[in-house]
Amino acid sequence: MIRASVVIATYRPLGAVIPLRALREQTFKGFEVVVVTEIGPKAWGDDGKLLEGLYAKIVEAPYIKYHSPAHALNRGIDAASGEVIALLADFAYPEANWLKML
Repeated sequence: MIRASVVIATYRPLGAVIPLRALREQTFKGFEVVVVTEIGPKAWGDDGKLLEGLYAKIVEAPYIKYHSPAHALNRGIDAASGEVIALLADFAYPEANWLKML
């Protein structure tokens, strides 16, 4: 059962690496990760190991003329299936109990 969804939106190469590393260390386990990106696997450095052990959804955000973080986050929220949705910046490294505390 998915109780929480964590949405990360990034358009930068390697932008999802730091938050994915942190999410792998979370003590709370009933969550999914929704990564919204317009650059595909470049967002996590083409390293599939970062996604191992995480229930991850990848949402493609088509390129738009101007970069809009709100647009990307809304796409992630639409794809989320958790009862609670947390938004995580692509440079954030939350501590291991972050989701458990929320």
